[in-house]
Amino acid sequence: MKKRINELVLHAMTRCSTALNKWKEKVSTDDPGMATAEYAVVLVAATSFAAVLVAILKSEAVRQILTKLVTDALSVVS
Repeated sequence: MKKRINELVLHAMTRCSTALNKWKEKVSTDDPGMATAEYAVVLVAATSFAAVLVAILKSEAVRQILTKLVTDALSVVS
């Protein structure tokens, strides 16, 4: 399960990085007609990354880790 999550995160980060690099290349050239398409590419990449994060955070393993983290933090405070 952890391996699959890591693969999904890596894939999403790679896609976001690629989209951002393409967007930077387009912005560096003076082609004002491409602005909307560039924003669309970045928006799709960001949405894909968000979907992967939601899937990861919904997993039981991550939920258990976060619950333990919060419980441990609260036990230190009290």
